[in-house]
Amino acid sequence: MYRQVETTKEIILHNGTKSYPIATLRSDAGGMCQICIDDGCYILRLDREHGYIDTTHIFAEAFEVLKTLPPLNIQ
Repeated sequence: MYRQVETTKEIILHNGTKSYPIATLRSDAGGMCQICIDDGCYILRLDREHGYIDTTHIFAEAFEVLKTLPPLNIQ
């Protein structure tokens, strides 16, 4: 199970670029999930051996955190 924890200030993606999370979740097993904004969209990034990767899966705990975030500006 993932739980929201203090937000990580900066992460490194698998391609070496930096990203700046707006929310962080940690699993009971130590896994990390970061919620970031990319191209005007919320995106979930999971920690892997060689950096964070984007995920296509929105698990229940992440969905609950997403519901607490402000709406993104749609223009």
